[in-house]
Amino acid sequence: MIDTIIIILAALGVLLCYQIYTKKKSPKPMVCPLKADCSTVLKSDFSTLFGIDLIWYGFAYYSVIALSYTSTLIVPELHVPLFYNSLVAISAGAFLFSMYLTAIQAFKIKSWCSWCLTSALLSTLILICSLIKIGL
Repeated sequence: MIDTIIIILAALGVLLCYQIYTKKKSPKPMVCPLKADCSTVLKSDFSTLFGIDLIWYGFAYYSVIALSYTSTLIVPELHVPLFYNSLVAISAGAFLFSMYLTAIQAFKIKSWCSWCLTSALLSTLILICSLIKIGL
């Protein structure tokens, strides 16, 4: 059951990344449900890492998590602690990076992006579910 929840959360993350990607490429300004200026955040100097748009890191993270947990449903041999602990480590890294990016929004950019905050929430929920999965 928890695997399915994680797969759904990760799939939502992939869809969210796609939404941000398409809106970011559009000439129209992004609509932000928080009445903030998402474009300021998404087009800031902090929107890339090593010259790569952060959206691609999000796509990669959510895809790896979705595919990994889907694989555990198909291949029972993957039900080993090392596999799940690796997924927890990846999710912990994504959570910490999301918290860093949230702090950047608050203290450096001084603007909020609700789409980015939603991604941070998804990565937090995935980490919590992953920790539950391994029994922590």
